[in-house]
Amino acid sequence: MGDGYANRGDWQRVAECYDRAFTLEPDNLDVLLRRAQVYFQLNHDVATAEQMIRAALHRLRLINRFEDELRLHNTYIFLGQLAQAQGKWDEAIEWFHQAMAMPRVGDRWAMAGIAWVYNAKGDYAEALTWMKRAIAEAPEDYAMYSGLGGLLWSQGDLIGALQAFEEAVKLAPNALGPYYSLAELRLQMGDVNGAIQAYYQILRLDPDNTWARKGLLKFGIMP
Repeated sequence: MGDGYANRGDWQRVAECYDRAFTLEPDNLDVLLRRAQVYFQLNHDVATAEQMIRAALHRLRLINRFEDELRLHNTYIFLGQLAQAQGKWDEAIEWFHQAMAMPRVGDRWAMAGIAWVYNAKGDYAEALTWMKRAIAEAPEDYAMYSGLGGLLWSQGDLIGALQAFEEAVKLAPNALGPYYSLAELRLQMGDVNGAIQAYYQILRLDPDNTWARKGLLKFGIMP
């Protein structure tokens, strides 16, 4: 249920779902990690999210199954994101490298994380190098192209960003994320018709999506 609300961008509902889940299963590490991620997403509450994770890090580092290794990998990625949010660039890169050091889990998310750290530092060339490494590892993963689109957009390359988001749509035509990005980017580029088409694509996948409905209403279109 929580993931369903997340797809709609309703992070308050997501937080409520994971708060209830945590009450029922306080020792469930997957619930703990997701709850911390949601708190960060909802309120940008870095301190609370980091406190949640660090308090359980000794348990998260106990590896008995591949699922445990994957969870720890995701924990390192999240800790890297938290460090980046605080401007702790070297610490963030170290967490991402710890994620990359886990041999049975793919490196693309860690590589993408490092790319965003370098981008935040203003080293745009290094940022693109790392993001392209992430894409090379998993060229079928639409999220990597969405990441490239976001990176190029932040650097002012709107055409490159548009091409990356369109590639993400080709790879995953039923994923909502790239359409959100396309709608916002096309609006910035002055392509109203393109933005409207993106809103319609979102409603095709999620007929009750309030964000897309509001977007259409701005142009006097009743969804």
